[in-house]
Formats: sequence, structure tokens, C-alpha cells
Amino acid sequence: MLTCKYCGSGQVVKSGIVLNKQRHKCKDCGRQFIEGNKKLYSEDQKTLAFKLRLHGVTLIKIAKEIGAPGTGNILQILRAYPHRHVFVATHNTKKQAELTRVLSHHGMQAVTPADLDITLPEVDEAEDSFVGNALLKARSACLVTHLPCVADDSGLLVDALDGAPGVYSARYAGEHGNDSGNMALLLKNLKDVQSEERTARFVCAAVCVYPDGTELIAEGCCEGLIAHSPKGEGGFGYDPVFLPDGKGDQHMSELTPEEKDAISHRGKALTALHLLMWIHAKEMRKAKNAGKK
Repeated sequence: MLTCKYCGSGQVVKSGIVLNKQRHKCKDCGRQFIEGNKKLYSEDQKTLAFKLRLHGVTLIKIAKEIGAPGTGNILQILRAYPHRHVFVATHNTKKQAELTRVLSHHGMQAVTPADLDITLPEVDEAEDSFVGNALLKARSACLVTHLPCVADDSGLLVDALDGAPGVYSARYAGEHGNDSGNMALLLKNLKDVQSEERTARFVCAAVCVYPDGTELIAEGCCEGLIAHSPKGEGGFGYDPVFLPDGKGDQHMSELTPEEKDAISHRGKALTALHLLMWIHAKEMRKAKNAGKK
């Protein structure tokens, strides 16, 4: 599929013949180009330009930094950047890797806090739902980056514990992100529960918040059982003690990243979110084109 050499969008149409060559126009950024010409700027250059501007660097200095002939080129990069990039609103490197991997699989360019050299403000996840907490994180990041921001909140719901640890999954043992402590407490609380009664599910709410205030929400679920002891080196959180349905005696932490993405709560939620984002982008293009008539 032909993509725009300036912003990478696939929304490209023919726009006349120039010097016996077919010219194309990008419906997203508005630039025209001739197929076969190399892209003017790499993804690294585009991200560098956006990062520098985010930190208050002038357009002239940005142009010099990335080797652009003028500030007009920088303005075009900055205008197009939010159309093809989404910001992953988390400092959790393992979650970043998973979110980026799934988003990239759907053709989206994911940007992390490290890419833009920023530290996200701490968010008090005080909501009583996964959706509520995910929205808090995405809204906060959107105010800082001015990019569409994807965030998720997820947790483990165990039937024998009346849905616990639920929204407190990451801090079940008291300290946020203490995976080993959380698993140890979970297994302690389930020590007298028989295998067939240890039913549980991972639940994920994935959201995307846009600078214009639009908020998209999707959810995913993965059913399974809680094992009697941890096993495996992959994944994070409660993965070592979770036996997903359909995988026999394999723990979630024993699956390859690709196998996990195909069945996980986060993979399902992000797949559904991607569809909503695609529909939203299509509607925005339609509204933009209608406004030009």
C-alpha cells in the first residue's frame, strides 16, 4: 500500500501528472508527492522534531537539528505527527513493550515517555473501575504531550475471593508493583481452595484520549484458573500463577509474546480499541473533507 512520504498515512489519492510522473496527495497532512521518491524524514527525525518542540525549542533550531531546509518543513512534521502516532501513557517498561508490540501489529506508531524525554505526573488511581483509572492516566498524559494517548488499567478477578484483588491488583500486598508480594498473598488467601474452584479472569480496560477531548474505550477479558504455585519466566504481574483457558497446564508466563497477545485481556482490549481509533480517524477525515466543500 502506498503511504505518504511525509507523515506515513495510507490515506493517499492521485493528484495529477507532473513531468510525466503520477503525483499523489495525502488526505491527512495535505502534502503532495511523487511515488518512488524517498521519504524526506525518518521516524527518528520526526520524533526528535516533536520532542524538541515539546520542550520549547524554536522551529529554527529544530530545522537545523534535523537538517530541514526551513521552518515550514518542521511545521508540516508537527501537524502530521499526531495523526500517525499514539503515546503510550505508562512508565512500566514491561507494559510499554506489550502495548507497543500490539499497537505496532495494527500498524500504529507508538511513542513512549523515553522517546520524548518526559516524566509523566503521578496519577492517583482512585477510581473504582478499570475504565475510570485508565482514563485518569490517559487524560493526564494527553495534557502533557498533546498527542492521542493510550493507557490501560487491568487486574485479576478471583471468584473465590469475591472478585479480589480487582482494581487493587497492582498493590494487593500493599506496595504498588510488588509482583512477588502480590502473588504470595494471593496464593496464601487461596491455600484452602480446590483447583476447580480457583476460577479467575484477567480484565483490561484500554482507552485513547485525544487532544480534542474525544475518549475511546474498549475492554478485554481472559478466563482461567489460579495455579497453586508460580511457574515461567515471561510476562509480568500475576502471569506466573495464571492458567489461561485453552492452554492446558501452561501458565501465562510460559507463553511466547505472540501467543499471549492472541488471547490476553490486554491484547483483546487493544485490538478492539484499534478498531475504534480507525473508525474515529475515518470520521475525522470525512468531516474534514466535507468542510472543504
